[in-house]
Amino acid sequence: DATAAEATYGHISSWDTSQVTDMAQLFQYSNFDDDINAWDTSAVTNMFATFSYAQQFNQPLNDWDVSGATSMVSMFSHAESFNQPLNNWDVSRVTSLESMFYYAYAFDQDLGSWCLAEDAAFSSDSHQGTACSLLRCGIHFRVGGTCAPTPAPTPIQTSAAGVADVYLGILAGGALLLL
Repeated sequence: DATAAEATYGHISSWDTSQVTDMAQLFQYSNFDDDINAWDTSAVTNMFATFSYAQQFNQPLNDWDVSGATSMVSMFSHAESFNQPLNNWDVSRVTSLESMFYYAYAFDQDLGSWCLAEDAAFSSDSHQGTACSLLRCGIHFRVGGTCAPTPAPTPIQTSAAGVADVYLGILAGGALLLL
């Protein structure tokens, strides 16, 4: 009963969560949609299915400190309405995020600031069913200890025939930019 809980503990947005380490399945299958952006999540390591199937949830979470999290498996799986920026999140310690946004239909946020460990478990279906399913929303993987930004497209020259130059440019790893 939300009314009784609020009378006893105060509004959920003001709860002291600074000692919480496990948020696994916290709002799974719930109709929850309250603002919890101010929660202190710095001690949380496990976020498995936190909002999985919370189909109405669509509140900001960009202020969460997730730098200690290691598991985000299915965190927003089937959270069909969720579409909030998460670009401030430090996910450098996350080791597994399989199916993180699986069928979170509305999600299409830029995650280009995310840099995952090169051995992080990231399944091909992590973004399946989202607007960014083919591009993984720009997530990068750390290689050799650093996470380089996505390189800019490299223009290649084409001759009148064009085909051979384009083919060689693609074989050499160049990106095709037609002007």
